[in-house]
Amino acid sequence: MKTVLSLMLAALLVSTGVAAPQAQQQKPAPASGLEKALIGTWNGSWTGGSGGTVTFTFVRGTDGKLGGSAAPQPNDGQGYTTNFTSVVVADDKVTMKMLTPDGGAEITVQATVAGADMKGTYAVKGGDGSEVESGTIVAKKKA
Repeated sequence: MKTVLSLMLAALLVSTGVAAPQAQQQKPAPASGLEKALIGTWNGSWTGGSGGTVTFTFVRGTDGKLGGSAAPQPNDGQGYTTNFTSVVVADDKVTMKMLTPDGGAEITVQATVAGADMKGTYAVKGGDGSEVESGTIVAKKKA
């Protein structure tokens, strides 16, 4: 009888979460339609204070968040690759932020996405927060 009572008490404690609480795993939020459409490689160009070509790569991390990188190749300079510091999707718009390799400037791209086409603007802010360059950007999703 004592053994049965002990087993019942143990079962009650486990079922109510009093004994041995388990860490609950949070599942990533489901991807929006635009997030799904963004995943992959986009090739484009920018014009404004400077110009060049750019490749955006979007991925969905194991944490469920959208991330990726940009690889700009200026017409008059050295190309580089930088990871997005943030990617925000709202309706048909995406905003990506990234830093230059030396961390001295932040680049923000705001674009509207329609199918395989991305069109928008970019702005570069220096270390003091002032805008040092801006212009337009277009890209097309690689098939």
